[in-house]
Amino acid sequence: MSNSNTRIVNGVEIDETKAKELLRWLIFTETTNAKTKEKSDQQMIATIQKKIEEVVKCY
Repeated sequence: MSNSNTRIVNGVEIDETKAKELLRWLIFTETTNAKTKEKSDQQMIATIQKKIEEVVKCY
C-alpha cells in the first residue's frame, strides 16, 4: 500500500486507521462486557480473534 496511513513496524505493514478503529472497538467491547458480564473470558477471546481476522482479511 502506498497510503499515507500505513506504517512499517517490525517489517509488518500497518494501516493506522484500521488499527485505531480496531482498538476503539476493542475498548468499547471490553468495557461493555465488564459491565454486563454477558460473555465469559473464552467467549471474549473468540470474539476478539474473529474481529481481528475480519480486519486482516480486508487487506
